[in-house]
Amino acid sequence: MLTRFIFLSLLLFLASSLEAQNELEYELSYFEDKTNKLTLNEVRNASFTPHHKGVQSFGIVNTAYWFKLDIRPVQEQLLQHWWVKIDYPPLDYIDYYLLDAKDKLLKHIHSGELRPFEAREVSDPSFIHQLTFSGAQNHTLYIRVQTEGALQVPLSLIDTHALLKQQYLPVIISGIYYGLFCIIALYSIVILLYTRDINYFYYLVFVTTFAFWQLSLDGVGVAYIWGAYPWIVEHASALATSILTFSAILFSRNFLNTSIYIPKMDIFLKYLMYFCLFLTLAATFAPYHYVIKIDGLLSIFAPISLFITGVLVFKKGYRPARFYILGWFAFLIGCILFSLNKFNIIGGFHLMNHAQQIGSAIEMVMLSWALGDRVKSIQDRYLQKANNLNAILKRRLKKGLEAERRKDKIMIQQSRFAALGEMI
Repeated sequence: MLTRFIFLSLLLFLASSLEAQNELEYELSYFEDKTNKLTLNEVRNASFTPHHKGVQSFGIVNTAYWFKLDIRPVQEQLLQHWWVKIDYPPLDYIDYYLLDAKDKLLKHIHSGELRPFEAREVSDPSFIHQLTFSGAQNHTLYIRVQTEGALQVPLSLIDTHALLKQQYLPVIISGIYYGLFCIIALYSIVILLYTRDINYFYYLVFVTTFAFWQLSLDGVGVAYIWGAYPWIVEHASALATSILTFSAILFSRNFLNTSIYIPKMDIFLKYLMYFCLFLTLAATFAPYHYVIKIDGLLSIFAPISLFITGVLVFKKGYRPARFYILGWFAFLIGCILFSLNKFNIIGGFHLMNHAQQIGSAIEMVMLSWALGDRVKSIQDRYLQKANNLNAILKRRLKKGLEAERRKDKIMIQQSRFAALGEMI
């Protein structure tokens, strides 16, 4: 039932993304402010480069970008309410400047992840602000974006009806996604209390840190959990990546028994854990621009290493590793696509932005399956030992009974001879 619901939600999401929406017509151009200090009046005289509509992606940069939108609303469109939406939460600073045809400033908005969440016009992980036009004339919207991570700006100018249609499906999918994490966490707690298996504790830590990492990426954490704490908002993504990698390696080493099956690889994973601890400390004081690049490479390198570890252990005859391999393979593909998209190597923002989520959901299910298969294999092994012991005990009991019967026969014969001797 849950699988059908997820599949239906994905179909609705794809259908809504393909559906034609009522959008304002505009011409888009951009300008790179390498000094990060230019004001609106200085930028207006700069030479902007024409660019295509949709997702603006420039990779991981440390400079500010100005976007200029020449908007031409018609009379019928002025009867509707219009919104500018940037559907990418990890953007540090965003400034909006709306000017009319006479260059009069109609609206100036400060937004961004590192600014107070309460200042947003719409309480949403994405950045949504209303446009106010002054009559049927041309308007110019300047948007300044600066961030230390991947600079991706999926821009859209939509009316209220289209905005509402876009909002409810991501909420449903996000609820299903985090609901899956809650179910897996509760399941792990119950099995941990029942079996006292330390692997379920490590898996619970891994699932918890994974949820924290995902919350730091999709803006849900800022919107509903730690938005009032600027330090956490600024460092959450970098901290979550290194902590997640550490917990993933900790779980994998114990689950796969790497110290027994592949001791050399176990030493490598141990040093990688130490590096993650160092990176966690560095993320608290080092510039985010440098840490996020290392985290991006780590998010590709670590899944590859753990996938290879699973393959090597499986070749040693450890059967539960087969589900572990499938889970990490799905997550590995999602992470590689996600990271390459952030480095602006491949396009497809909307699909790539959810590839990691899809891969992680498959991974969590597979790892839970792997843990269950491990418990089952242990039970089978104990049952086999018990059956072998029972068979040995039966053989020994049978031999003992046969020996006692022979003794009884000898004693009966001896008693008969004794009685015969007395009679004689």
